[in-house]
Parts: sequence; C-alpha cells; structure tokens
Amino acid sequence: MPWTQVSERRYERPASSYEKFYLLPEDISGALFNGRRTSTLFSRLKVDLNLGIPPLEIEDALRYAWKQMRYEQPSLAMIREDSKKVYEVPDEAALQAWLDKTFIVSDEMDSELPAREARPIDQATFYYFPKVSEIVFRVPHSVMDAIGAIMFWDAYLTALTNPNPDLVFGEEGIRLLPVIDEILDIPETPSPEIAKRAIDLVTTFAKESPGIGPISRANKVTPTLTQKREFVFSEKTTKAIVKGCKRNGYTVTAAVHTAIILMLVKYADPAQTTKDSKYVTFTSQNFRPELPEPYNSSNCAISLYHHGWTLIIDKPATSTFQEIAEIVSKHYKTAFNENLENVQLCSPAYDMLLALMKNPAFAAAPPPRDPLVNGLGVVEKYLHRTYDSANKDVAVIDFKFSCDRTMGQTGIHFCTFHDKLRMVYSFNEAYEDESDVQIHLEYVQKVLLEEVVVRE
Repeated sequence: MPWTQVSERRYERPASSYEKFYLLPEDISGALFNGRRTSTLFSRLKVDLNLGIPPLEIEDALRYAWKQMRYEQPSLAMIREDSKKVYEVPDEAALQAWLDKTFIVSDEMDSELPAREARPIDQATFYYFPKVSEIVFRVPHSVMDAIGAIMFWDAYLTALTNPNPDLVFGEEGIRLLPVIDEILDIPETPSPEIAKRAIDLVTTFAKESPGIGPISRANKVTPTLTQKREFVFSEKTTKAIVKGCKRNGYTVTAAVHTAIILMLVKYADPAQTTKDSKYVTFTSQNFRPELPEPYNSSNCAISLYHHGWTLIIDKPATSTFQEIAEIVSKHYKTAFNENLENVQLCSPAYDMLLALMKNPAFAAAPPPRDPLVNGLGVVEKYLHRTYDSANKDVAVIDFKFSCDRTMGQTGIHFCTFHDKLRMVYSFNEAYEDESDVQIHLEYVQKVLLEEVVVRE
C-alpha cells in the first residue's frame, strides 16, 4: 500500500490494517461524544527558550518550526478520507489555513486543558502556552505511536534551533512515509498458516477478555473529562529500582508492568473478579530498532512503527511478583524480538479484531477491563535535555506523555526522564475517581519498593 501521486499536488494510499484498528474507535467515540476522539496522544514539554530573539518573536519562531516540520515530514499534515490517507501539497493559502488550524497559542495557565476536555482534532496539532512556557503536541493515535511522539519533539526542537530559511513546498511528497509492512516486506495476503495463527491469537484473546480490571463505571454512565494522574518517583528511588531490576534479572519495564498487574489484583472489582480470573491485555512493541535507516530515526517520527501483542496471565491473584515478572519479561523478549516472523500475524489479526469490533454483540459486551500498559523506556534515548545551535538554546525542563480516554479502557504510560521514573494513569473521570487512581499508583510504588528495591 505505497503512496501514489494521483495528481500534481495530491498523494493517496489505503489505510493499513493497524491504522483502521485505531480509526474505528476514534470514529465511534467522535460520533458519540461531539468529536471528542478516544486515544488521542498528548505530550507536553516544559521548556526554557533562549532563542536569541525578543520575547514577542518567540511565537513566530515556534510557528516556523512547525511549518518546517511539515516540510521535512509531510505525514504530519496527511488527512483521512474514508479508508484512504491523503496528502496535498499546499499553495500559500492552504499552508496558511493549515497553520491557523493546527498551531494554537493559548493564554491559559493549564496546558493540559485541551487534552482533559478531549477537544476535537482530526490532525496533528501544536499548542504554545507562553504564560507557563510549555508546548504541547496532540495527534490522533491512527497517525502515530507514543515513541514517535517523543521522536517528534527531537525533530521539532532540532528544527527550532536550526531553522531552514528556504522552505519551498512542492516536492515534499517524496518524503511521505511507507507503512511498517511495506518496510518489512510483509505479504499483503497472509499464508494459510499465518492466517490460522492469527485466528487462534484473536480467538484466544476474545475468549479470555475482559480481564481483571479495577472498579469502573464504564458502559454505565456517559463519559466526561479525561484525567491524567501523574506519579513521579524521586531520583534516589528510581536509581534503587533500576539497581534492583539489574540484580534480579529483569528490565524496569517488566518490573513496573508486574507491579501494575499486582495493583489490579489488589483493587479488582469483587463483583467481576475471582482468584481464577486472568489478566488480559496487549502491549505495544516499538519496532524502530528493527527498521533500516532512516525509518529508525526521528526523521521519520510521524508514523505507526509499532505493533501490539497479546499478554494473558493465568491466575495472577495467586502468583508471586517473581512468577509474574518472569512471564512479563519473557513476553517482552519473545513477542517480536526473538520472533520477528510474528509481525506477519499482525495485519490479519487487526482485520479480525476490526470485524469483532463492528459486531453489535461485541459492542454490547463488557469493555476490556485491564488498562493498556505502555513502557516508553528512557526518554533521553530519543529526546535530548538541551538543544543548541549558534545563539539558540532550548532546555527541556519537564516531559509528560499520556492518552485521551473517552471510552472505557484506561491507559498507563511510564518512562524515565531526568533520572526519575514517571507513571501517568489516563482515565475518564466519569468511570473512575481520581482519589482511587492515586491510591492505585501509590500501591504500584509500594510493590516496587518491597519486591524490587529490598528484595535480595
């Protein structure tokens, strides 16, 4: 499904199975809730901007860098028409209209307000909050993934400190990015063996759902505001957790995910969960390290270069931390890293999941209860703490990543930045209470301290 130039200024390609997998819930939630789409990615930087220009010109510099990003990575401005992705080379008027729509300056003191209200967007959108010196990037999940959103900041801040004075739109369509299956040369039609494995994978996942999950009012009340509760570990505690993980032979990602599972067991809905209940979710696996240049770099940030893989754990309520950690560690190690052929299952599996999601019986069934858990690793692997060039200098003071939730399933993202482990629990306040979420996050910390830090 490569991009095709269908006219002098227009490029098109079919949406991939994975893009459709995100588009459907975006469409459903947008139709139900006045354009407020679920799963919109949110990333925020608090920055110290020393650009060598008067303060009144900073907005212009930020806007120009946003325009430069479109020129360098035109996928930023692609739109969706039915089941097609479309990019149109802009004339001057169209470019200005795009800037007016997608570059927003706000006098609000709360940079999270657009995400909390799930303000409708259908394209990648940039926000500047001068009163708090924060910049925000919101983008539909059907356009890109979480690691790509971090990489976007690297590319953007590089453009901000290294502006290209000669932006002439017209030939940027050649930089539109291919989908991951095209890069990895995955056949569009799966073999019978792959098709059967995909059927087995989805059937098992559907059979074992909806999982454990905390107490939730999802499907019982109308969703309201999205909330993102953040929990930041101290630098000292983070260092101790990292040391404990190395001593015990698993990654920080596996340890935090295990602690989250035990938190779900602790605070499971007693009306829905028994000691025999299974943990059922799927994890996001970043594929960029497996891709050839330039697709593994921030020059190709605006992309869905990851895949999901199911994680099902039998009876976690009767398992120890170490037992669960071994299962989770093996999952992250073997889902794709040691089984790259598994990527061939993904597209047919997404197609099956889409068919299930369109089934009225599926819509009436209880939504998945176990949160989507996504470990982003060490942010500095993709985003520097400082960017400088000539007389320009930008320091990244703080970073936060989360995902809008306007439908039932919650999400937990965690990462390390400035040597501090950070967790963000994204949920809809109509379904869960913020006080309960805070208790849940504190319990995750308690498990890590007891099982990782002091465990010998």
